[in-house]
Amino acid sequence: MKLCVAVAFLMTLGVSMAVILGNGQPGCKTDSEMTVKNFRNLWDPTLYWVCEQKGYPASSSKCPDMTAWDDASKKCVDWDDWGWLDPVEPPSSP
Repeated sequence: MKLCVAVAFLMTLGVSMAVILGNGQPGCKTDSEMTVKNFRNLWDPTLYWVCEQKGYPASSSKCPDMTAWDDASKKCVDWDDWGWLDPVEPPSSP
Protein backbone atom coordinates (compact mmCIF):
# COMPACT_ATOMS: atom_id res chain seq x y z
CA MET A 1 0.00 0.00 0.00
CA LYS A 2 2.80 2.44 0.92
CA LEU A 3 4.53 1.62 -2.36
CA CYS A 4 1.37 2.44 -4.33
CA VAL A 5 1.02 5.79 -2.57
CA ALA A 6 4.69 6.62 -3.20
CA VAL A 7 4.44 5.70 -6.89
CA ALA A 8 1.25 7.75 -7.29
CA PHE A 9 2.92 10.75 -5.63
CA LEU A 10 5.98 10.53 -7.89
CA MET A 11 3.83 10.21 -11.00
CA THR A 12 1.79 13.26 -10.00
CA LEU A 13 4.95 15.23 -9.30
CA GLY A 14 6.44 14.27 -12.68
CA VAL A 15 3.31 15.26 -14.59
CA SER A 16 2.99 18.58 -12.75
CA MET A 17 6.65 19.44 -13.41
CA ALA A 18 6.24 18.67 -17.12
CA VAL A 19 3.23 20.98 -17.26
CA ILE A 20 5.01 23.74 -15.35
CA LEU A 21 8.31 23.63 -17.22
CA GLY A 22 7.35 23.24 -20.88
CA ASN A 23 10.24 23.89 -23.27
CA GLY A 24 11.09 27.35 -21.91
CA GLN A 25 9.98 29.35 -24.95
CA PRO A 26 9.37 32.94 -23.84
CA GLY A 27 6.47 34.96 -25.15
CA CYS A 28 8.68 38.08 -25.44
CA LYS A 29 5.91 40.13 -23.85
CA THR A 30 7.93 41.94 -21.17
CA ASP A 31 10.65 44.58 -21.26
CA SER A 32 12.94 42.29 -19.25
CA GLU A 33 12.65 39.57 -21.90
CA MET A 34 13.54 42.05 -24.60
CA THR A 35 16.58 43.16 -22.56
CA VAL A 36 17.84 39.62 -21.91
CA LYS A 37 16.85 38.43 -25.45
CA ASN A 38 18.31 34.88 -25.25
CA PHE A 39 16.77 32.09 -23.17
CA ARG A 40 17.54 28.44 -22.54
CA ASN A 41 15.57 25.72 -24.30
CA LEU A 42 14.58 23.46 -21.41
CA TRP A 43 14.42 20.32 -23.57
CA ASP A 44 17.58 20.55 -25.68
CA PRO A 45 20.85 22.10 -24.45
CA THR A 46 22.05 22.69 -28.02
CA LEU A 47 19.12 25.06 -28.67
CA TYR A 48 18.17 28.43 -27.23
CA TRP A 49 15.35 30.95 -27.72
CA VAL A 50 15.79 34.48 -29.10
CA CYS A 51 13.31 37.31 -28.48
CA GLU A 52 13.43 39.43 -31.61
CA GLN A 53 10.25 41.50 -31.39
CA LYS A 54 8.12 42.36 -28.36
CA GLY A 55 4.77 40.61 -28.35
CA TYR A 56 5.87 37.76 -30.64
CA PRO A 57 7.04 34.35 -29.37
CA ALA A 58 10.78 33.72 -29.38
CA SER A 59 12.35 31.88 -32.28
CA SER A 60 14.63 28.88 -31.88
CA SER A 61 18.36 29.10 -32.59
CA LYS A 62 20.98 26.34 -32.57
CA CYS A 63 24.45 26.43 -31.08
CA PRO A 64 27.36 25.52 -33.35
CA ASP A 65 28.39 21.86 -33.46
CA MET A 66 30.13 20.56 -30.32
CA THR A 67 28.68 23.35 -28.14
CA ALA A 68 25.71 23.82 -25.82
CA TRP A 69 23.79 26.81 -24.49
CA ASP A 70 25.06 28.05 -21.13
CA ASP A 71 22.32 30.07 -19.48
CA ALA A 72 24.65 31.61 -16.90
CA SER A 73 26.86 33.27 -19.53
CA LYS A 74 24.06 33.54 -22.13
CA LYS A 75 26.19 32.04 -24.90
CA CYS A 76 27.11 28.74 -26.52
CA VAL A 77 30.08 27.06 -24.84
CA ASP A 78 32.14 23.90 -25.41
CA TRP A 79 30.62 20.82 -23.83
CA ASP A 80 33.60 20.65 -21.45
CA ASP A 81 32.58 24.05 -20.06
CA TRP A 82 28.85 23.31 -19.93
CA GLY A 83 27.11 22.37 -16.68
CA TRP A 84 23.55 21.52 -15.73
CA LEU A 85 21.49 24.33 -14.18
CA ASP A 86 18.01 23.91 -12.76
CA PRO A 87 15.34 24.93 -15.28
CA VAL A 88 13.75 28.35 -14.85
CA GLU A 89 10.62 29.49 -16.68
CA PRO A 90 10.84 32.80 -18.58
CA PRO A 91 8.69 35.73 -17.37
CA SER A 92 6.01 35.08 -20.04
CA SER A 93 5.02 32.30 -22.40
CA PRO A 94 3.48 32.31 -25.90
